[in-house]
Amino acid sequence: MIFDGEDSKATFEGIDDWGRPVFSIIDRMGRKLYEGSVDDVFPHSASEEEVLERVSEENLVIFGGRFGCEPLGYPIKYVILPGAQ
Repeated sequence: MIFDGEDSKATFEGIDDWGRPVFSIIDRMGRKLYEGSVDDVFPHSASEEEVLERVSEENLVIFGGRFGCEPLGYPIKYVILPGAQ
């Protein structure tokens, strides 16, 4: 399910009902997974730029297979946020 050392580009999907920023990634089997930060919350009107100023790859955990689901809490490796080098 995770990425075997291959970097995966994340796409900002928005802010969920609990104010958590949510990103999506495609795993090595082609499945779309959602990830986000449970440490930083934002208003629903927050832009991608505002989120990326405060959230880093180290803050992300797997949320699951759909937007708005309860976080599974597993840390993620090999993810690159939009705009990161």
